[in-house]
Amino acid sequence: MMIKRDELRVKLEVLVPGKQITLAQIIGKPNPEVYAKLGLSEKFDSIGVMKLTPKESAIIAGDLALKYGRVEIAAINRLKGTLLLTGKNESVVYAVSHILRVFQTVLGFEVPEITRS
Repeated sequence: MMIKRDELRVKLEVLVPGKQITLAQIIGKPNPEVYAKLGLSEKFDSIGVMKLTPKESAIIAGDLALKYGRVEIAAINRLKGTLLLTGKNESVVYAVSHILRVFQTVLGFEVPEITRS
């Protein structure tokens, strides 16, 4: 069976990453195994997890976190756009909230609500 040229259709989907933060998660009182698997100290009671696009914006977010919150950067990956923060729960919440506010109002990013577990 021959397919006529006008009957052949191809659907092409392309992901065009925009300026967005797709994840802003606060993990309060993580299970000790989570700390162990991440190679983190259990001295803090909270972990903040963020996913950003473009990926390099994780660097900016990490800088903002250190300037405006009493947190430590547990990990930052500019190739994947991820940022992990540790600290006291209220400090991590404050740092993540500030990052979201600056990224939205100053940089024009789409940002999510903070989720918690």
